[in-house]
Amino acid sequence: FRVLFVLGAVGLAVSFLPIFSQGREAFMARWETAAVGSQGDAWGSIYDRIVNGFTEPFKWAAEAPFFGHGIGVGSNVGARLLAGRLGFLLAEDEWGKIFLELGPLLGGAFIVFRLALTGMLALKSLNALLVQRDFLPLVIFAACGFPVALAQWAPPTILGFAVIGSGLLLASLNEDTEEEDDDESSGETAIEDDTAIGPVEPEPVRVRY
Repeated sequence: FRVLFVLGAVGLAVSFLPIFSQGREAFMARWETAAVGSQGDAWGSIYDRIVNGFTEPFKWAAEAPFFGHGIGVGSNVGARLLAGRLGFLLAEDEWGKIFLELGPLLGGAFIVFRLALTGMLALKSLNALLVQRDFLPLVIFAACGFPVALAQWAPPTILGFAVIGSGLLLASLNEDTEEEDDDESSGETAIEDDTAIGPVEPEPVRVRY
Protein backbone atom coordinates (compact mmCIF):
# COMPACT_ATOMS: atom_id res chain seq x y z
CA PHE A 1 0.00 0.00 0.00
CA ARG A 2 2.89 2.36 0.62
CA VAL A 3 4.23 1.65 -2.85
CA LEU A 4 0.81 2.39 -4.36
CA PHE A 5 0.59 5.61 -2.37
CA VAL A 6 4.03 6.72 -3.58
CA LEU A 7 3.17 5.85 -7.18
CA GLY A 8 -0.10 7.77 -6.92
CA ALA A 9 1.67 10.80 -5.50
CA VAL A 10 4.31 10.68 -8.22
CA GLY A 11 1.64 10.32 -10.90
CA LEU A 12 -0.27 13.28 -9.52
CA ALA A 13 2.87 15.39 -9.49
CA VAL A 14 3.82 14.38 -13.04
CA SER A 15 0.33 15.26 -14.30
CA PHE A 16 1.09 18.94 -13.75
CA LEU A 17 4.09 18.89 -16.09
CA PRO A 18 3.63 20.61 -19.50
CA ILE A 19 4.51 17.49 -21.51
CA PHE A 20 1.84 15.50 -19.67
CA SER A 21 -0.80 18.18 -20.22
CA GLN A 22 -0.08 18.19 -23.96
CA GLY A 23 -0.54 14.43 -24.13
CA ARG A 24 -3.77 14.67 -22.15
CA GLU A 25 -5.13 17.36 -24.47
CA ALA A 26 -4.29 15.29 -27.56
CA PHE A 27 -5.90 12.21 -26.01
CA MET A 28 -9.10 14.03 -25.09
CA ALA A 29 -9.24 15.72 -28.53
CA ARG A 30 -9.22 12.30 -30.16
CA TRP A 31 -12.18 11.19 -28.02
CA GLU A 32 -13.99 14.46 -28.66
CA THR A 33 -13.68 13.84 -32.39
CA ALA A 34 -14.94 10.28 -32.01
CA ALA A 35 -17.94 11.47 -29.95
CA VAL A 36 -19.15 14.04 -32.50
CA GLY A 37 -21.35 11.55 -34.33
CA SER A 38 -22.92 10.23 -31.13
CA GLN A 39 -23.71 13.73 -29.81
CA GLY A 40 -21.73 13.26 -26.63
CA ASP A 41 -18.48 14.30 -25.03
CA ALA A 42 -15.14 12.59 -24.59
CA TRP A 43 -15.83 11.22 -21.12
CA GLY A 44 -19.19 9.84 -22.25
CA SER A 45 -17.51 8.13 -25.19
CA ILE A 46 -14.86 6.58 -22.92
CA TYR A 47 -17.55 5.41 -20.48
CA ASP A 48 -19.64 3.88 -23.25
CA ARG A 49 -16.62 2.10 -24.69
CA ILE A 50 -15.75 0.58 -21.31
CA VAL A 51 -19.29 -0.36 -20.26
CA ASN A 52 -20.32 -1.70 -23.68
CA GLY A 53 -17.41 -4.12 -23.57
CA PHE A 54 -19.17 -5.93 -20.70
CA THR A 55 -22.86 -5.38 -21.57
CA GLU A 56 -22.95 -5.71 -25.36
CA PRO A 57 -21.89 -9.41 -25.43
CA PHE A 58 -24.95 -10.43 -23.43
CA LYS A 59 -27.18 -8.76 -26.01
CA TRP A 60 -25.50 -10.93 -28.63
CA ALA A 61 -26.03 -13.97 -26.39
CA ALA A 62 -29.78 -13.36 -26.41
CA GLU A 63 -29.81 -13.33 -30.23
CA ALA A 64 -27.38 -16.21 -30.81
CA PRO A 65 -28.57 -19.75 -31.69
CA PHE A 66 -28.40 -22.31 -28.92
CA PHE A 67 -25.39 -24.10 -30.49
CA GLY A 68 -24.02 -20.94 -32.13
CA HIS A 69 -22.98 -20.36 -35.72
CA GLY A 70 -19.88 -22.55 -35.46
CA ILE A 71 -16.33 -22.23 -34.21
CA GLY A 72 -14.19 -20.00 -36.42
CA VAL A 73 -17.01 -18.18 -38.20
CA GLY A 74 -16.04 -14.89 -36.56
CA SER A 75 -12.34 -15.17 -37.47
CA ASN A 76 -10.59 -13.74 -40.51
CA VAL A 77 -10.18 -17.21 -42.02
CA GLY A 78 -13.88 -17.91 -41.57
CA ALA A 79 -14.78 -14.57 -43.16
CA ARG A 80 -12.51 -15.31 -46.13
CA LEU A 81 -13.98 -18.78 -46.67
CA LEU A 82 -17.62 -17.84 -46.14
CA ALA A 83 -17.86 -14.31 -47.53
CA GLY A 84 -14.70 -13.99 -49.63
CA ARG A 85 -13.46 -10.96 -47.68
CA LEU A 86 -11.74 -10.11 -44.43
CA GLY A 87 -13.81 -8.61 -41.65
CA PHE A 88 -16.00 -9.33 -38.65
CA LEU A 89 -18.93 -11.50 -39.71
CA LEU A 90 -20.28 -11.89 -36.18
CA ALA A 91 -18.94 -9.38 -33.64
CA GLU A 92 -15.78 -7.38 -33.10
CA ASP A 93 -15.39 -7.92 -29.35
CA GLU A 94 -14.22 -11.29 -28.04
CA TRP A 95 -17.08 -12.13 -25.70
CA GLY A 96 -19.70 -11.33 -28.30
CA LYS A 97 -17.85 -13.50 -30.84
CA ILE A 98 -17.70 -16.36 -28.33
CA PHE A 99 -21.45 -16.21 -27.69
CA LEU A 100 -22.25 -16.11 -31.41
CA GLU A 101 -19.85 -18.93 -32.29
CA LEU A 102 -20.54 -21.33 -29.40
CA GLY A 103 -24.01 -20.33 -28.32
CA PRO A 104 -25.17 -18.93 -24.98
CA LEU A 105 -24.55 -22.14 -22.99
CA LEU A 106 -21.12 -23.25 -24.22
CA GLY A 107 -20.04 -19.66 -24.80
CA GLY A 108 -20.99 -18.66 -21.28
CA ALA A 109 -19.14 -21.67 -19.87
CA PHE A 110 -16.01 -20.75 -21.85
CA ILE A 111 -16.16 -17.14 -20.62
CA VAL A 112 -16.57 -18.35 -17.03
CA PHE A 113 -13.51 -20.58 -17.53
CA ARG A 114 -11.45 -17.62 -18.74
CA LEU A 115 -12.60 -15.47 -15.83
CA ALA A 116 -11.83 -18.28 -13.37
CA LEU A 117 -8.37 -18.68 -14.89
CA THR A 118 -7.76 -14.95 -14.58
CA GLY A 119 -8.95 -14.94 -10.98
CA MET A 120 -6.68 -17.88 -10.14
CA LEU A 121 -3.67 -16.08 -11.59
CA ALA A 122 -4.60 -12.90 -9.72
CA LEU A 123 -4.91 -14.72 -6.38
CA LYS A 124 -1.59 -16.51 -6.85
CA SER A 125 0.09 -13.22 -7.72
CA LEU A 126 -1.33 -11.45 -4.66
CA ASN A 127 -0.36 -14.38 -2.45
CA ALA A 128 3.21 -14.21 -3.73
CA LEU A 129 3.27 -10.47 -3.05
CA LEU A 130 1.80 -10.60 0.45
CA VAL A 131 3.43 -13.81 1.71
CA GLN A 132 6.74 -14.04 -0.11
CA ARG A 133 7.23 -10.33 -0.89
CA ASP A 134 7.70 -11.24 -4.54
CA PHE A 135 6.60 -8.52 -6.99
CA LEU A 136 7.39 -10.41 -10.18
CA PRO A 137 4.16 -12.48 -10.50
CA LEU A 138 1.98 -9.39 -10.04
CA VAL A 139 3.99 -7.47 -12.63
CA ILE A 140 3.54 -10.30 -15.13
CA PHE A 141 -0.18 -10.52 -14.29
CA ALA A 142 -0.56 -6.82 -15.09
CA ALA A 143 0.56 -7.64 -18.64
CA CYS A 144 -1.26 -10.96 -19.20
CA GLY A 145 -4.45 -10.55 -17.15
CA PHE A 146 -6.37 -8.62 -19.80
CA PRO A 147 -5.43 -10.95 -22.71
CA VAL A 148 -6.52 -13.98 -20.69
CA ALA A 149 -9.89 -12.49 -19.68
CA LEU A 150 -11.08 -10.20 -22.48
CA ALA A 151 -8.70 -10.03 -25.42
CA GLN A 152 -9.31 -11.76 -28.74
CA TRP A 153 -7.73 -15.19 -29.03
CA ALA A 154 -8.19 -15.49 -32.78
CA PRO A 155 -5.03 -13.46 -33.62
CA PRO A 156 -2.02 -15.65 -32.82
CA THR A 157 -0.04 -12.73 -31.39
CA ILE A 158 -2.61 -11.93 -28.67
CA LEU A 159 -3.11 -15.64 -27.95
CA GLY A 160 0.66 -16.01 -27.65
CA PHE A 161 0.84 -13.13 -25.16
CA ALA A 162 -1.91 -14.78 -23.07
CA VAL A 163 -0.31 -18.25 -23.09
CA ILE A 164 3.31 -17.19 -22.65
CA GLY A 165 2.43 -14.58 -20.02
CA SER A 166 0.42 -17.08 -17.98
CA GLY A 167 3.22 -19.63 -18.26
CA LEU A 168 5.83 -17.14 -17.10
CA LEU A 169 3.60 -16.12 -14.20
CA LEU A 170 3.19 -19.72 -13.04
CA ALA A 171 6.92 -20.34 -13.49
CA SER A 172 7.77 -17.26 -11.39
CA LEU A 173 5.80 -18.59 -8.42
CA ASN A 174 8.46 -21.24 -7.62
CA GLU A 175 5.96 -23.72 -6.23
CA ASP A 176 8.09 -26.85 -6.87
CA THR A 177 10.04 -26.60 -3.61
CA GLU A 178 8.36 -29.44 -1.73
CA GLU A 179 10.45 -32.14 -3.39
CA GLU A 180 13.67 -30.28 -2.56
CA ASP A 181 12.58 -29.93 1.07
CA ASP A 182 11.81 -33.66 1.19
CA ASP A 183 15.25 -34.49 -0.21
CA GLU A 184 16.95 -32.23 2.31
CA SER A 185 14.95 -33.64 5.22
CA SER A 186 15.71 -37.23 4.14
CA GLY A 187 19.42 -36.38 3.93
CA GLU A 188 19.36 -34.90 7.42
CA THR A 189 17.62 -37.97 8.85
CA ALA A 190 20.18 -40.22 7.20
CA ILE A 191 23.01 -38.25 8.79
CA GLU A 192 21.31 -38.40 12.17
CA ASP A 193 20.90 -42.18 11.84
CA ASP A 194 24.58 -42.58 11.04
CA THR A 195 25.62 -40.52 14.02
CA ALA A 196 23.24 -42.40 16.30
CA ILE A 197 25.06 -45.68 15.60
CA GLY A 198 28.30 -44.31 16.93
CA PRO A 199 31.83 -44.09 15.56
CA VAL A 200 32.97 -47.02 13.49
CA GLU A 201 36.26 -48.60 14.64
CA PRO A 202 38.76 -49.03 11.82
CA GLU A 203 39.67 -52.59 10.93
CA PRO A 204 43.32 -53.63 11.27
CA VAL A 205 45.28 -53.64 8.07
CA ARG A 206 46.82 -57.02 7.27
CA VAL A 207 50.11 -56.81 5.49
CA ARG A 208 51.43 -59.89 3.72
CA TYR A 209 55.20 -60.33 3.81
